[in-house]
Amino acid sequence: EDSTIRSFIDSKRRKSGVGSVDESDNLGQIEVSLSDDESVISELLTIAWLPVEKTPSNLVDELNPPRVAHQLSGVGISSPQFTRPKVDDWICSSTMDILSINTKSSALEQLFQWDLQPSIVSVASQLVALSQHDVLRSNEQSYRQKMSKVSIQIYEILDNHMDAADHDERERALMILQGKPWIWVGDNFVTNSQVAFNAPDNARPYLYSVPDQMLCYENLLKACGVRDSFSGEDYMLLLSTLTSKLQGDLCNTKQLDLAIFVARNLSRITPDEFNLLDKSLLYLPSKEGRMYRASEMTFDDAPWLSAIVKKTRHVFVHPDVGNEVARILGSKSLRDVLSANQNGMVKIPCPKHEALHQLFSRRSIKNDECCRAVLELLEIAELKGTKQISILLDRRQFGTMSLLHPFLAPAQGPAIVVCFHDVAIEVDDLVKLTSPAKYY
Repeated sequence: EDSTIRSFIDSKRRKSGVGSVDESDNLGQIEVSLSDDESVISELLTIAWLPVEKTPSNLVDELNPPRVAHQLSGVGISSPQFTRPKVDDWICSSTMDILSINTKSSALEQLFQWDLQPSIVSVASQLVALSQHDVLRSNEQSYRQKMSKVSIQIYEILDNHMDAADHDERERALMILQGKPWIWVGDNFVTNSQVAFNAPDNARPYLYSVPDQMLCYENLLKACGVRDSFSGEDYMLLLSTLTSKLQGDLCNTKQLDLAIFVARNLSRITPDEFNLLDKSLLYLPSKEGRMYRASEMTFDDAPWLSAIVKKTRHVFVHPDVGNEVARILGSKSLRDVLSANQNGMVKIPCPKHEALHQLFSRRSIKNDECCRAVLELLEIAELKGTKQISILLDRRQFGTMSLLHPFLAPAQGPAIVVCFHDVAIEVDDLVKLTSPAKYY
């Protein structure tokens, strides 16, 4: 290396009338001489004269990183401005040529700025290039070990130099990583949208927690858009992606557990966030283990009825999802579906589900409430011309399993029974007279 530089400088000096370099000149003196002649440095940087690794076919394994051709690199030479030392082979080979020999000259490294880290744009591009080749090799232990080591080296460079880089370079690096798989999670690369600092462990391979070895790069990850936790949209897209992947096949045990877990988490998001979701992408597992659109499914809140329904067209939500979760996510109640198809039930005015919940949650069953209810019934009796009334306190407690609505359960306990002996009142009239009209 030193003799090559001396020969090049000698030829330049002879052309310019300057003496040649003595054998006693060391590399430090050569570097000073070069620094005094910008034209010599410029030409030395641009001409292809360094021996570099030839660009192979699309072979990428634990020994060969992805490579890109520059100038004459296909035949094994390149210019210093497009070349990095061999030690940087795995961290920038997709954008820079790599020396085919090990350099021992510190002067050469300083002259070509090889003593500095590669640019963040170059190493960001390397991450994306590595992710495009990891699929075929991800099951090989040696390749996974190599990726774990290399990715940490690149994250270290990005983390150390992202803030110090100028605005344009920083934006270019972030744009390269945006939407691309670049975060190594032990067996493959994933996008930043698939990773969060607080994530469920069993959501792999769709959603991931930030790997332990990357927690020290919190600033880098947050700058690239990694969030503290996943949103409802992330969980919904996970269910949609799982459905597309299965293409109508049954879930295996792991997939079924994941779908149930995600459905429960999705039901806990705030109503405001839930209302913003595209419900057409919301899927749930069926009783048999297939994925269906939630709005087209029915949750079995009347097992004593579903057991006798023959050749039903209903697709029942998997029981482990839970009726309340299924209701929140848009599935229909079997009780509601069956009652809507029974003409005799339609004639009875029954509050909607939301109205019952509101009615019972706001009413407090106290003595004064009971007295007020009795007085209201006496007023109705007088209005109807009733001559005899009997009032009975029924202390019995009845079952709550087979009710038309689950929220009618509080009415199955002790009750005051008021009998109008000589007047018959239609059920719908009595219900409407004793309950607010807004609930119907």
